[in-house]
Amino acid sequence: MFYPIIPSEIAYRALENHFFFLSVSQACGAPHELTAPRVRARRCLGGCYDFRMSRAGFVLVGGRSSRMGCNKALLSYRGATLVEYIASEVQSAAGSVSLVGSADLYCRLPYPVVPDRFPNCGPAAGVHAALACGEADWNLIVACDMPGVTRDRLARLLEEAERRARQALIPLADARRPQPLCAVYHRDCLPVFERALRMGRYRLSSVIQELDLACLSPEETAWLENLNTPADWAAHVGR
Repeated sequence: MFYPIIPSEIAYRALENHFFFLSVSQACGAPHELTAPRVRARRCLGGCYDFRMSRAGFVLVGGRSSRMGCNKALLSYRGATLVEYIASEVQSAAGSVSLVGSADLYCRLPYPVVPDRFPNCGPAAGVHAALACGEADWNLIVACDMPGVTRDRLARLLEEAERRARQALIPLADARRPQPLCAVYHRDCLPVFERALRMGRYRLSSVIQELDLACLSPEETAWLENLNTPADWAAHVGR
């Protein structure tokens, strides 16, 4: 799409201070409703305008699920699979969603799949791949094994991240334990993750310590728990 140069300072200010919502359609005839992504206008050198998505959503699906004994992303949940449920909630909150993991495993699902650029290096590599694949300012990144997430809770994380304007916003699963697998990362975090991974430092809990980090303490935290074992899954489904 072509956007003409608008020399008027008045027009620029109007664009700068308002958000535009683009209508997008769901690929592959998927039944899920796709919310329009939020887009922001920025002034470029020479007087042109750069329309950049200010939000994007990602679901990490690259884990091995060794303790679950099967691919937990594909467990049946609420009439679909667990990853489809979580992707739908992320999409509703962020305006878009992509899966980060193996295209071979998830190519039949109606979502773009982003491969890890540092394969087999854990969730830090998944966060890195998400930040490296696009240009959204604020990136909502959620693990595929968190069925307690909802679109409203995730939208609040994004809103709080934008309000605080730090490199990342990470909720606390309890008084001292951050949950970096359901968090919002600004695209400026990418060099930190790139450097850490190239140095062989793969622990996400270590990498986030290098960020200008804001923490959020939700009133209720059970929704931030990961389900890692068959016992965890049985307990959640039985509630």
